[in-house]
Amino acid sequence: MQYSEALPEDAERGVFEAGLAEALDRVSPDQADAAVLYKNLRFAGVGSFTLAQAGISGATGARPLSLASF
Repeated sequence: MQYSEALPEDAERGVFEAGLAEALDRVSPDQADAAVLYKNLRFAGVGSFTLAQAGISGATGARPLSLASF
């Protein structure tokens, strides 16, 4: 698992509104771990974006976002 264990907890606390990664395999080489993170971020209402695939879970709105890079 490559992403920080605190990332899902920070998402739930509203520390950031969207996550940005170069590509899904940069989040975690294990697809199951990446899927769990995606599920947790989506549950917290956090958008997930990659440079390679644009929006994964969709935009959260037109206003400026606080981002977490992972």
